[in-house]
Order: sequence, then structure tokens, then C-alpha cells
Amino acid sequence: MIIFFRGFLVALTLFPLPLAADAVATIDKYRGSFEKRMNAELDEHGKAARDLRVKYLEALRKLKLELGRAENLKGAVQVVAEIEAVEDGEEATELPADADHRFKRLREQWDRGLVGIRRERTKKLNETVKLYFQALDKEKRRLTRAGKIKEALLFEEEENRVKELPEVVAALPQEEPSQKEVNLKRYLPGKHYSYRKEEAPDERLTVVFRKSGAAHFVGLENKTLFWKIKEGRTVVLGHKSWSAQMHLNFAADGNSFEGEAVPLGHWRRGKLLETPD
Repeated sequence: MIIFFRGFLVALTLFPLPLAADAVATIDKYRGSFEKRMNAELDEHGKAARDLRVKYLEALRKLKLELGRAENLKGAVQVVAEIEAVEDGEEATELPADADHRFKRLREQWDRGLVGIRRERTKKLNETVKLYFQALDKEKRRLTRAGKIKEALLFEEEENRVKELPEVVAALPQEEPSQKEVNLKRYLPGKHYSYRKEEAPDERLTVVFRKSGAAHFVGLENKTLFWKIKEGRTVVLGHKSWSAQMHLNFAADGNSFEGEAVPLGHWRRGKLLETPD
């Protein structure tokens, strides 16, 4: 039996244990169902990524023509460089500060689309892997209770094998023991973060977290915001005059956040800044 994961060929060998034929047949059956679902999900999200890429390139080519007609040579050259980078599959680089606002908006849409596709892909693959592991574990426990230890070990070996597959490694949450998780309640006071919002991506703000759950934007010190930890690493930032609250999900090290305005759904992003002296 053979399975393709994003162009990489992975050979699946059966266990050479004739005395455990029933267990091997069961694993083979489970594995076939798992492979079929995994490949279908990979194909689905691969198509979504390709469709997004086509739309982005079409929009860039249209913008290039518009900039050319406006005799904006510098802007057109920047867009051409982006087109070539996307066609060559290169990693996106930060746009020049003087890039046309339409170019910046297209890049924001491209980045947001890719993030959404990856998030959905990881979510679905994670669910599929969990279901497979649950089926394997259930059978392993049944065989263990029946005293069929060698057969039970086959299911454990299958689980360990699957955990090492590249696509599964990417889908499952990975522990990062080397990364210390900060206590946000103690960590945030006094910290400055860049603050970007979807509805005004070119606007550059800095939010400062103060003690006692207060915060402010630099230049707007008289407008006191409130912040509180909702759950886990989510911080709610708001003001009594706002129609929405900002739900900011901080990284484990506290150096960045991504979130959204609730209930509007507009994204929010920020990175830790060097605290001014």
C-alpha cells in the first residue's frame, strides 16, 4: 500500500507477524480509511491554496497595468518583483514603506488568505489524526484486556509510525519545552507593542499595557483602555466607548499577538517593541 503526502512518497510496510494476522488485517483496514481521508483533505486545501495564488497573481497583473498607465514606474517595478516571487514560489518579503496602498491591501489579503487556509488545513488534519489514534487506542486496549499483548503492541507501533509522518507532525500541536511560557498578568505591565488593524493596515499604533488592568495608545494617554486575561493566553482589550472588544492571543513567550475585534471579526496583530528609556 502506498500513500502520497504533498509529493513525497511514503511506503507503508505491513508487520511481518503471521501469528497476528487478524490484528494486521484490522490495522490495514483502519490505515486505508485514514489514508483516504488524509489525502482528500490535503487535495482540498492544496486546491484552495492554488486558487488563492491565481487570484492574487491576476490582481497583481491588473494593478501593474494601472500603475503603468499612471506612469508610476517605481510602483509598477515593485509589483512586477512580487509577481515573479510568487510565480517562483519564493517566501514573501516585507513590502517597501512607499509601496502603493493598493499593493499593500492585496498583500494583506494574500497573507490573510494563506493563514486561513493553513489554519483550516491543520484543524481538519488534526481531527482526522485524532480519530485514527482513538480507533487504534480502543483496539489496543481491547487486546490488552484479552491478554493479546503482541497484537496490542502492533497498534502501538502503528500509532508511533503515524506520529512521525511529516504531515502529521505539522498537524499535531508540538510541545516546545525550550520556550518558557510567560505569565501574562506579570509580564504585560510596562510592555509596548505595535498594534495593527485590518480596517486601517497602514496605520501604525503602539499600545502600552499598564498595571491594574489599564492600557493606552501612545499619543492618546488620556484615553485609558482596560485589559484583562480571559482564558489561557487570550487578553481582552477594550474601552467603554468601543462597539467591539479586542481578543488578543499572545504567543507563549509574550513577544507577539494575533487576534480579532469581537464581534466584527477584523484582525489585530502586534509585536513586542523595545521599551523606550
